[in-house]
Amino acid sequence: MNLISDKIKFYTNIIVSGAVAIAPVLFYFLPQNIIDHSFLLTFTAIAILLFGRICLELALFVESNLLDSIVECKVKKRLHYEIFEEKDNLVNKNWYGYLKIDNNKASHEVIAHLADRLLFLLSTSIAAIIGSILFVVIFKQKALTNMWLFVLVIAYVVFSFMRAISIATTLDFLRYYILNRQEPAVELVAQGENE
Repeated sequence: MNLISDKIKFYTNIIVSGAVAIAPVLFYFLPQNIIDHSFLLTFTAIAILLFGRICLELALFVESNLLDSIVECKVKKRLHYEIFEEKDNLVNKNWYGYLKIDNNKASHEVIAHLADRLLFLLSTSIAAIIGSILFVVIFKQKALTNMWLFVLVIAYVVFSFMRAISIATTLDFLRYYILNRQEPAVELVAQGENE
């Protein structure tokens, strides 16, 4: 895995989420010229990083508490992990062959990519909710004239959550696929202690 691109994705996620969350505050302060521009720039940078990190932590909380339980119920109903390699399906066979390349390195790349997408969707949807709340608190009556903005936020949050469930199911499947094909960690630790 490329550590530089992973860090870029991580910080991009934080910056985008933070910018979405504090956008109403910036729209309030910019036209009024109440504070010095250099202070506003410093405040904006700190607020973006702070709110972005908060959104990312909330996304991790939602993923670990809500999404995992939804995926677990979904998986138990379908039991689709038992038969996943169809012998006649060439595309399916090639896909699982690809995942096994170079001691499952391709699988880990796919999992890292999907996990990044999952956290991006969740953190930006949480940021959109926080931004909507700040918009209503700051602009009060003016916020009611912009109902289309709330419709867009609700649509994005619903889309993100539905897509996040799909990605989380795929991630759960890939983790099962990789871990099911390798020796359990407990056995590896026991072997290390015996040597």
